[in-house]
Amino acid sequence: MRSSTRSTALWSVAPIHANRTFAALRKMFGWAVERGILEASPAEGLKPPSPEIARDRVLSDVELAAVWRAAGEIGYPFGSFIQVLILTGQRRSEVLDAEWREISLDERMWTIPRQRAKNDRAHAVALSAPAVEILEALPRIGKPSRFLFTTTGDTPFSGVSKASERLNRLAAGHMPADQPIEPWRLHDLRRTFASGCARLGVGVHVVEKALNHTSGTFGGIVGVYQHHDFAEERRTAMEVWGQHVQALIDKPVNNVIAIRAVR
Repeated sequence: MRSSTRSTALWSVAPIHANRTFAALRKMFGWAVERGILEASPAEGLKPPSPEIARDRVLSDVELAAVWRAAGEIGYPFGSFIQVLILTGQRRSEVLDAEWREISLDERMWTIPRQRAKNDRAHAVALSAPAVEILEALPRIGKPSRFLFTTTGDTPFSGVSKASERLNRLAAGHMPADQPIEPWRLHDLRRTFASGCARLGVGVHVVEKALNHTSGTFGGIVGVYQHHDFAEERRTAMEVWGQHVQALIDKPVNNVIAIRAVR
């Protein structure tokens, strides 16, 4: 498959964006109706513009190692962002917009504030040894330094789509001979984290807490009455996953076709 075709399959998410925009507009119109600004919502009775199929893409160990090595080639800020994304399993926006004031390297903890968390609840992310090593090596840009991943110091890194296309091209060069990397998206790294932790013996309830995911085992009435945060279990899960990723990237790559011309 040519790179242009693969890029289209990988990063074409316009239908999903259309659905998200529709949902936001419908919520806004509902708000206006509640306050008497509008008599009726223009979105009433309308369906989302595009059908959605739940994704189940999980990167294999070989693919994950290839993406990691490609991220290392790219370097800071985007490559470092990808590696932290892999190690923590958190949402893309939560990692990309992370600020230094949220990080405690001494306590090996990253606290995502309520304002930035998707479910409007502050979330503590235990940092594994590999994650701490990456964060300690990041440059501090700006006075004072604010964002972890930035080129200006004033705003988080932008240009994710273009950088992602380059990441995928480079990752192909770290795959075993005649074994392509299948199309994937950044959010698939979160699913890979969840699936990988479960494969390593981490309980699904611990994985959901680690991901700050409120549905599933903590949905409905369980979410109302279950307040244990599984802090120690989550820290153990992060360490187990970090060690697994470290073991993957420490393995030699056999029969790899190095593709260095497509940067």
